[in-house]
Amino acid sequence: VLPGMRAQKSGLIIQISSVAGRFSAPGFGIYNASKFGVEGLSVAMRYELAPLGIDVAIVQPGPFSTNFFPGIFKAGDAEIASAYPHVGGFLEGFGNQVMAAFADKNAPTNPIIVAKIFESLINAPAGSRPLRTLAGLDFGVQSMNDAIDPIRKGIIGALQIADWDGVKS
Repeated sequence: VLPGMRAQKSGLIIQISSVAGRFSAPGFGIYNASKFGVEGLSVAMRYELAPLGIDVAIVQPGPFSTNFFPGIFKAGDAEIASAYPHVGGFLEGFGNQVMAAFADKNAPTNPIIVAKIFESLINAPAGSRPLRTLAGLDFGVQSMNDAIDPIRKGIIGALQIADWDGVKS
């Protein structure tokens, strides 16, 4: 899609990461690594593409009440899992915590939240879209994003690319 976006000097790429792209938890290492990769790639793309008129935004969903989440707590190899009982205990407790949130009608676990964020990003004026938008249960990741963003902006300022941080309208 980039050749077409470059030609029209506008566009929007929305990358789906996860709250797990900002912190690691026991038993989720490979998933965390993949989401950390999405985060790094997306930030680099934002800087590379903004001067060409193309916005890049990251959506960071927490767990949602879908079929994805309940199936991730089953160990593939019981013998290997038995060597890590502390990880199994963590996963059981964490799974129970998230499933309780799914049962709470007031918890932000309806997947429609993500669709509404996409709609909001699509409808936002070019250059005004935030780098990261959190969706649903955040486990403190919004606080992390808020704390780290001024540091990120300081780094790109020192690199003299601060004006590459999003399309300027």
